[in-house]
Amino acid sequence: MAVIDEVKLVSQPQSDAGMTLAELPEALRALGLDLNRDPARVLNSYTAYRMEPSEERLEQVRGDVTVGSTCCPVLIQQYLQGMTQAVDDLHKEGIAAGFFYYPIDGFQGEDRAKAILDFRDELEAKISEKAGTDAAAWLGGASGIHCGYLDFIAWDLKAVLDAAVAVFETSPVAWAAFQNFRTNVGGILLKSDEE
Repeated sequence: MAVIDEVKLVSQPQSDAGMTLAELPEALRALGLDLNRDPARVLNSYTAYRMEPSEERLEQVRGDVTVGSTCCPVLIQQYLQGMTQAVDDLHKEGIAAGFFYYPIDGFQGEDRAKAILDFRDELEAKISEKAGTDAAAWLGGASGIHCGYLDFIAWDLKAVLDAAVAVFETSPVAWAAFQNFRTNVGGILLKSDEE
């Protein structure tokens, strides 16, 4: 999941350049990839990505993303493709995969990008402190034209959402929401200026 987007299994060898599953690990090592999949190490290995928002994508949550980083690329890839296999697999184990999103128009000035990242880091730390460090694992985040995003998987979603409500309540953003990594559902509003 961390290094391969798709595997096509066939019953007979094909004429195009493919490889057997037995050859795959060595081919990946030859590309310079480290196949040590220790869970703690995976959660500290991030992949950066850039995107170009399009008019039709701006209607979708995360459709405004321009740059991000993640230690779980499959969740981002499947979300953008409208797929849910990874989220479904986690859900079957009682694990929620989602993200918080909030407006970033209030961040201005010369160090805007740094202020947005600092705010996201602060959210992560404060929510972890309130929810408990074992309630969630933070996967990365993204910045878009309109919103900032903080990605996570939660073993105790209620504790994480309760903590997020408390943290966002005292934050400078006008509103905040949670959504799981599914495009066919709406978000849950955690803070609103209209309250």
